[in-house]
Amino acid sequence: MGRRTSMMPAGNRPEVRQARLTLLAELRQVDHWRRLVAARIDLTVAAVAAVDEPVVRSLSTAPTVPFGLRELLGLVPATPAGGEVELLLRLRSVQRDLDAYAAALRTAVACPDEAAEQAPPAAVVVLADRRRPGARPDGVA
Repeated sequence: MGRRTSMMPAGNRPEVRQARLTLLAELRQVDHWRRLVAARIDLTVAAVAAVDEPVVRSLSTAPTVPFGLRELLGLVPATPAGGEVELLLRLRSVQRDLDAYAAALRTAVACPDEAAEQAPPAAVVVLADRRRPGARPDGVA
Protein backbone atom coordinates (compact mmCIF):
# COMPACT_ATOMS: atom_id res chain seq x y z
CA MET A 1 0.00 0.00 0.00
CA GLY A 2 1.32 3.46 -0.88
CA ARG A 3 2.13 6.12 1.63
CA ARG A 4 -0.63 8.67 2.08
CA THR A 5 0.47 12.22 1.56
CA SER A 6 -1.35 15.31 2.59
CA MET A 7 -2.41 17.82 0.00
CA MET A 8 -1.28 20.51 2.42
CA PRO A 9 2.25 21.93 1.94
CA ALA A 10 4.66 20.70 4.62
CA GLY A 11 4.90 24.13 6.27
CA ASN A 12 1.11 24.33 6.73
CA ARG A 13 0.61 21.05 8.57
CA PRO A 14 -0.73 21.66 12.10
CA GLU A 15 2.15 19.82 13.79
CA VAL A 16 4.72 21.86 11.83
CA ARG A 17 2.94 25.11 12.70
CA GLN A 18 2.79 24.11 16.37
CA ALA A 19 6.49 23.20 16.39
CA ARG A 20 7.32 26.53 14.76
CA LEU A 21 5.24 28.47 17.31
CA THR A 22 7.00 26.62 20.12
CA LEU A 23 10.38 27.47 18.62
CA LEU A 24 9.38 31.13 18.23
CA ALA A 25 8.28 31.31 21.87
CA GLU A 26 11.57 29.78 22.97
CA LEU A 27 13.49 32.19 20.73
CA ARG A 28 11.68 35.17 22.29
CA GLN A 29 12.63 33.92 25.74
CA VAL A 30 16.27 33.36 24.75
CA ASP A 31 16.44 36.82 23.13
CA HIS A 32 15.08 38.33 26.34
CA TRP A 33 17.86 36.64 28.33
CA ARG A 34 20.44 37.74 25.77
CA ARG A 35 19.35 41.35 26.31
CA LEU A 36 19.50 40.93 30.11
CA VAL A 37 23.01 39.46 29.95
CA ALA A 38 24.17 42.28 27.64
CA ALA A 39 22.69 44.86 30.03
CA ARG A 40 24.41 43.19 32.99
CA ILE A 41 27.72 43.28 31.12
CA ASP A 42 27.21 47.01 30.49
CA LEU A 43 26.47 47.62 34.18
CA THR A 44 29.50 45.62 35.29
CA VAL A 45 31.76 47.55 32.94
CA ALA A 46 30.25 50.84 34.16
CA ALA A 47 30.88 49.85 37.78
CA VAL A 48 34.54 49.10 37.07
CA ALA A 49 35.04 52.13 34.81
CA ALA A 50 33.71 54.58 37.41
CA VAL A 51 31.86 56.60 34.78
CA ASP A 52 31.07 60.10 36.03
CA GLU A 53 27.48 61.26 36.15
CA PRO A 54 26.38 63.79 33.53
CA VAL A 55 27.30 67.42 34.12
CA VAL A 56 24.15 69.33 34.98
CA ARG A 57 23.70 72.49 32.93
CA SER A 58 20.89 74.92 33.25
CA LEU A 59 19.11 74.77 29.90
CA SER A 60 15.67 76.27 29.59
CA THR A 61 14.57 73.73 26.96
CA ALA A 62 15.78 70.57 28.72
CA PRO A 63 14.54 68.83 31.84
CA THR A 64 16.86 68.60 34.82
CA VAL A 65 19.19 65.63 34.73
CA PRO A 66 18.50 63.33 37.69
CA PHE A 67 21.10 63.18 40.43
CA GLY A 68 22.37 59.92 41.93
CA LEU A 69 22.32 57.78 38.78
CA ARG A 70 25.17 55.53 39.95
CA GLU A 71 23.35 54.68 43.16
CA LEU A 72 20.04 54.23 41.34
CA LEU A 73 21.65 51.68 39.01
CA GLY A 74 23.45 49.95 41.86
CA LEU A 75 26.88 51.13 40.73
CA VAL A 76 28.67 51.32 44.03
CA PRO A 77 31.85 53.38 44.32
CA ALA A 78 34.66 51.86 42.32
CA THR A 79 36.70 49.22 44.14
CA PRO A 80 39.42 46.89 42.94
CA ALA A 81 37.93 44.96 40.03
CA GLY A 82 38.78 41.41 41.15
CA GLY A 83 35.23 40.06 41.39
CA GLU A 84 33.99 42.04 38.43
CA VAL A 85 36.60 40.54 36.11
CA GLU A 86 35.48 37.01 36.97
CA LEU A 87 31.85 38.04 36.57
CA LEU A 88 32.57 39.62 33.16
CA LEU A 89 34.29 36.45 31.96
CA ARG A 90 31.34 34.32 33.08
CA LEU A 91 28.83 36.71 31.52
CA ARG A 92 30.70 36.71 28.19
CA SER A 93 30.72 32.91 28.20
CA VAL A 94 26.98 32.81 28.90
CA GLN A 95 26.42 35.43 26.21
CA ARG A 96 28.28 33.32 23.62
CA ASP A 97 26.26 30.24 24.60
CA LEU A 98 22.97 32.14 24.33
CA ASP A 99 23.99 33.65 20.98
CA ALA A 100 24.81 30.21 19.56
CA TYR A 101 21.56 28.76 20.89
CA ALA A 102 19.53 31.66 19.46
CA ALA A 103 21.20 31.15 16.06
CA ALA A 104 20.28 27.46 16.14
CA LEU A 105 16.69 28.36 17.06
CA ARG A 106 16.50 30.86 14.19
CA THR A 107 17.68 28.16 11.78
CA ALA A 108 15.09 25.74 13.16
CA VAL A 109 12.33 28.37 12.81
CA ALA A 110 13.32 29.12 9.21
CA CYS A 111 13.35 25.43 8.20
CA PRO A 112 11.52 23.38 10.85
CA ASP A 113 11.36 20.22 8.73
CA GLU A 114 15.08 20.30 7.90
CA ALA A 115 16.10 21.09 11.47
CA ALA A 116 14.06 18.16 12.78
CA GLU A 117 15.60 15.79 10.24
CA GLN A 118 19.19 16.96 10.73
CA ALA A 119 19.49 16.92 14.49
CA PRO A 120 18.46 14.32 17.04
CA PRO A 121 16.52 15.65 20.03
CA ALA A 122 18.89 17.45 22.38
CA ALA A 123 18.91 17.10 26.11
CA VAL A 124 17.44 20.05 27.98
CA VAL A 125 20.02 21.86 30.10
CA VAL A 126 18.82 24.27 32.76
CA LEU A 127 21.39 27.04 33.12
CA ALA A 128 20.86 27.14 36.88
CA ASP A 129 22.02 23.49 37.03
CA ARG A 130 25.31 24.45 35.34
CA ARG A 131 26.19 26.78 38.21
CA ARG A 132 29.15 25.82 40.35
CA PRO A 133 28.21 24.16 43.64
CA GLY A 134 27.86 26.75 46.37
CA ALA A 135 28.10 29.67 43.95
CA ARG A 136 25.67 32.53 44.16
CA PRO A 137 23.43 33.34 41.19
CA ASP A 138 25.21 35.34 38.50
CA GLY A 139 25.53 38.98 39.44
CA VAL A 140 24.76 38.55 43.13
CA ALA A 141 27.56 39.73 45.38
